[in-house]
Amino acid sequence: MPIYASDTEDLTTYSVVVNHEEQYSIWPADRQPPAGWQAVDKSGSKAECLEYIDGVWTDLRPLSLRLEMAKWEKERDLLPEREVSAPTGPKRIPLPERLEGLQAVELALSETAPGPRLRQAIEDGFVYLRFSEQFGRTEIGFALEPSECDIANADFEKTTGQIHFVGHAVLDYVPLQCIADLSLASMSGTARIVRGKEPVR
Repeated sequence: MPIYASDTEDLTTYSVVVNHEEQYSIWPADRQPPAGWQAVDKSGSKAECLEYIDGVWTDLRPLSLRLEMAKWEKERDLLPEREVSAPTGPKRIPLPERLEGLQAVELALSETAPGPRLRQAIEDGFVYLRFSEQFGRTEIGFALEPSECDIANADFEKTTGQIHFVGHAVLDYVPLQCIADLSLASMSGTARIVRGKEPVR
């Protein structure tokens, strides 16, 4: 990364360099500028180069941002009666909405004795699932409906077989129902998430 400023005075001769975004910095004159930067016709002491930069780099916004803002202002001026919104990033989809539907999941358990730990979690009525395809591998705890749990084909000691359960959680004030089918061998499977479905009382 180019050197911009330092509290240490030195006798090095520097060149002023600029990148494709018209952002300026300084770099030792006897060294090749780093990739993406090129020297301009100005060299001297650090103080001289920084003084030059202060005079030419008056708008600190990157070139791409300046062009985007100029385009938006032009559109606004051409359409005075139409409300034009400033450029924004992509709309953030709420997590409950992103989770809805069929999801790949993993049981969020310790690697030590996962089978017995899973059996204990089911007996306690609360299981954590990790949504492996979501950014950050989201983990959510679900309160189980005992009448909807099927562990008849599960061997927790040998970690073989399948389990089925239905659980509920509330995420960002949105009730979620989880219908999961999991393999003990891989401690993973699928879960169908339904928004707005509250447990039967």
